[in-house]
Amino acid sequence: MPTREDRQFNGKNYYRYPESENISDRNYFRTSGWGGRPSFLHRDVWEYHNGPIPEGHHIHHIDCNPGNNDPSNLECLTGEEHYAHHRKENANNPEWLAARQAQMDHARTFASEWHRSEEGRAWHSEKARKQWENPTVKVGVCTHCGDMYESPMPGDYCSNKCKSAARRASGVDDVDRSCENCGSTFRVNKYTKTTTCSRPCRAALSEKTKTRKSTGQHRKAEKACTWCESTFMGGPLAKYCTKKCAGHAQYAKRKAALANPQ
Repeated sequence: MPTREDRQFNGKNYYRYPESENISDRNYFRTSGWGGRPSFLHRDVWEYHNGPIPEGHHIHHIDCNPGNNDPSNLECLTGEEHYAHHRKENANNPEWLAARQAQMDHARTFASEWHRSEEGRAWHSEKARKQWENPTVKVGVCTHCGDMYESPMPGDYCSNKCKSAARRASGVDDVDRSCENCGSTFRVNKYTKTTTCSRPCRAALSEKTKTRKSTGQHRKAEKACTWCESTFMGGPLAKYCTKKCAGHAQYAKRKAALANPQ
């Protein structure tokens, strides 16, 4: 039989199992729940001394000890405040993180089905209608430029321009390239077409490109002559290094055609 701890409060019996693998069963005292939903000792103690718990609020153990349910150790927090507190407290607790992930995976399956149901679609439609009729405008501060701006859902940036500028400034997309003019290595955003390390190199490369284009060298490459196999600089269609080699090749082709008539 698993070890069980019991507590009595206001005529009710509450219990927990300290050796349970389930975090909730191991930490929190609760009733059996026969004839209805189980109630938790810390919630019942708070309500007994302070009245009903507001909707969307949780009861938090101030000293983070779920076994200490003294009224002075309990405080009422919003769900967001409560989750934030425990996320910070258990940021390095692998057991808590694994339990939270399992809980989210379990809930996500049912949530996905509900959101696709007729009831879920109706809920989204009604929520969108209310937001459209009564938009809530909040003030945010851009983390890049520092300007204040108004938006229904303020984020970190006031515009896509600031968002892109912040990403470029962070250097997350920077890569190393080799300068096409001087050959030195420089760092630049991978989405830019920059090929030189500086303005002087860019000007020098531009001048070289103009010279090559004026002489036709930009279209030439080193090739091997089809006839004599010597190397030469030629255009995309060039096969022979000189007219002499081209003549020899044409003569040999005609001679072979006469020797083997079809």
